[in-house]
Amino acid sequence: STLLRLISTAFPRTSSEAPPFVQRKTASVIGLFTFPDDNATPPSMIFVKKTARGRHGGQVAFPGGLAEPGESPLETCLREMEEEIGIARDSVEVVGQLPLARTLSTSITVTAFLGVWRHFNPSTPLLVDKAEIESVYSLPFPYLCDPSCVTFNALLEVDGTPPPGWK
Repeated sequence: STLLRLISTAFPRTSSEAPPFVQRKTASVIGLFTFPDDNATPPSMIFVKKTARGRHGGQVAFPGGLAEPGESPLETCLREMEEEIGIARDSVEVVGQLPLARTLSTSITVTAFLGVWRHFNPSTPLLVDKAEIESVYSLPFPYLCDPSCVTFNALLEVDGTPPPGWK
């Protein structure tokens, strides 16, 4: 599809190795796109809300988590996706990678990938790990791209500009 070509052009897969100066803790996440087979349901993105436990408790995020020893960033995000929400790694096509980022609160270096969940069916139940994940959201693109759905709640200001969020 045109959207997938744009994503893979804008965010090409690059080396997933973290630079040596950021080798403390590493994590990986996957921004997961869905394109339902029925052509009636709009494309969407998958988000998870973490349970209340842990440093990131209650946060809404992409599926993912900390790397295990010897694991590549791509292996980490696919393993975490399977563990957290039960989506088989062989049903996801990784189409891009975002630049490395570092969390402000924990200084963890995060590699973010973009993927497409092939043959997505909105009525298929997910095998959610309730110890880690409180809920899973599928947010339709029209909602994510609608300026009237964006709100600015200043949780942390960077250069005087509050981060965007969705209503």
